[in-house]
Amino acid sequence: FNPLGEMNGLTLESNTISLDSRIGNPPEEGLEDASVTFNNKGLYGTIQSSYASTFFQYGVGSRLQGKRSFVLSRSTFPGAGTEVGHWLGENRNSFQEMRHSISGILNFNMFGIPLTGANVCGSFGYDNEEICARWYQLASVYPLSRSYYD
Repeated sequence: FNPLGEMNGLTLESNTISLDSRIGNPPEEGLEDASVTFNNKGLYGTIQSSYASTFFQYGVGSRLQGKRSFVLSRSTFPGAGTEVGHWLGENRNSFQEMRHSISGILNFNMFGIPLTGANVCGSFGYDNEEICARWYQLASVYPLSRSYYD
């Protein structure tokens, strides 16, 4: 199964660790199973965000010490919403992307990340005033919104 389509030549194994690989040097007793790395690599961004949030709140010399910090990430994992928000990433200036932002925000709310949002008016694409006006109306009910429009 290739969700990206048949024409691009990419497979499920592209740009990821092989399911058959094993990690260890030297390869002898105590060899770590690659499935540990494969199954946990999605947590890296969440762990980094958690460390940043903890440092800002409790770190020595932090100006935010004792206060809750605002940490925003593109790489999150279900349940990370206690310490970090999620930005949906780059998008185009189109009605279709506006519709996708709604489902993206609702999905991440179900994943336990309530502070989620998209770029209002898109990050790139042809500037369309009607789309931007509608998008700002929609963004008024986003938990988080970022404006890229001038």
